[in-house]
Amino acid sequence: IIRNFIIDAYLNWGIEYVLLGGDDEIIPHRGFYVDEGLYWDEDIPSDLYYACLDGSFNHDNDNYWGEINDGLNYCENDLFGEVYVGRAPVDSTDELSNFVFKTLSYEKSDGDYLYNVRMVGENLDWGVSGGDYKDEIKDGSSNHGYTTVGIPHDYNVSTLYDRNGVWQKSEIISIINNGVHIVNHMAHTGVNFIMKITNNDLKNLENSKYFFGYSQGCYAGSFDNRMSDGNYGDDCIVEDFVTTHAGAFAFIANSRYGWGSYYDTNGASQHFDREFFDALFGENIREIGKANQDSKEDSIGFISDPIIRWCYYEINLFGDPTVRIKDAVKPEHDIEVRNIDAPTHGLPNETVSVVAGVYNNGQNTENVTIDFIVNKVTVNSTLISNMDSDIYQEVWFNWTPTANAVYNLCVYAEFVPGENITDNNMANTTVIVGPDIAVSSIFTPEYIELNTTGMINATIINSGLTNETNIIIDFIVNGAIIDNVSVSISRGTSVEVTFNWTPTVEGSYNITIYSEPVADEYFVT
Repeated sequence: IIRNFIIDAYLNWGIEYVLLGGDDEIIPHRGFYVDEGLYWDEDIPSDLYYACLDGSFNHDNDNYWGEINDGLNYCENDLFGEVYVGRAPVDSTDELSNFVFKTLSYEKSDGDYLYNVRMVGENLDWGVSGGDYKDEIKDGSSNHGYTTVGIPHDYNVSTLYDRNGVWQKSEIISIINNGVHIVNHMAHTGVNFIMKITNNDLKNLENSKYFFGYSQGCYAGSFDNRMSDGNYGDDCIVEDFVTTHAGAFAFIANSRYGWGSYYDTNGASQHFDREFFDALFGENIREIGKANQDSKEDSIGFISDPIIRWCYYEINLFGDPTVRIKDAVKPEHDIEVRNIDAPTHGLPNETVSVVAGVYNNGQNTENVTIDFIVNKVTVNSTLISNMDSDIYQEVWFNWTPTANAVYNLCVYAEFVPGENITDNNMANTTVIVGPDIAVSSIFTPEYIELNTTGMINATIINSGLTNETNIIIDFIVNGAIIDNVSVSISRGTSVEVTFNWTPTVEGSYNITIYSEPVADEYFVT
């Protein structure tokens, strides 16, 4: 149900990000199957299920989800995200309050602590150490056939490595309490311990500047609370890190085993770790949900390796996917248009109200000109005078469309003198003026016996603001119209249509339900 809702919201609202609001017992996980050879698991908790929306991940309808070629028509699963997903693993009002407070606090944060990045590596009892893995993140690397950038020099990157002398958990607790922006970690972990810290130790955290964490360790992100021995316990430690009053505002971690290499740094988990920070600082993808998905898609060329597939499934974001990792230094000048809100549908000659949120992320007071643009034409402007640093302000525009059409609305902050960060100066949305009929879902049997009638059902929705009659719905098989019906749908409602079809030749068929455009309907994709 939840995934189907996300699919509908993606198709009809154009959503880009999804925050799953609840722990596993509230928003259940989908467990994926991977057989590595020596190890196999049929229940790897993976929120990728809510991000990649084509197919079911179980085309053969057995008990194993996410098998190779379990996608549509027995092809590879959809591994490219339509939306970017994070999870707020909360199961109480206190946890929800903590999660929201820390997320908002980070978004408003500034100051010296944003300079501080800490690489944390422990003794692995391997031929290499955790610090060897972390150096590739810190400095960038072209090892093992791919290249990723390091942490920019604008940040103050420090290390805490066992290879330099075994460190105690009190040291990482002190680092967190004194303010650290990013913590990147490599070591053996478990459901209830990470960085030598246990769930019980989190009571010793007192930081009011919250950090972003990334760890390659095993089971630290097991949000179904399953331990490596198959038993179940309390919430995993990464859940507690983001839902207690202190600690992290977001964390990326493994729900099952992390994967390293005994003799070198060519571990599968390292691949995703490197690609994540390359997304942040090499590709300038600062939204943590988008960067997490990018780290996976940049690794998809290796998906035939079952260990890469295992990591692809198990790496989950515990945090708001829209949060952008901040620069080390607050820019002198930076105006952001953070959002735009308008009705999705309208009518000709009826006024539409549009509101946008503008934020001064720079250090200086600015005079900001805000333009309202419709289909690339500026139709109105307003001036925000003397906008102080760290001020968020809403601006309103009224607009009256004169004809049925699909309109692109843009709110654009003109560059202020000296502004160099310009990719966040606009926000866009689409308004459909006139009729909008859509096929919102189709349900077909995966198999119909020869010369036996099968039933195909579809839901047709009228998202427009006018009642529509004589809507022709076509039933198409392999590109040929086999049948059609005429329906009437009131505004904001839907109807179900059913077609009966009897295949007479054995084979694989492409079934399409098509709503023919009604008069003056322009949004027909």
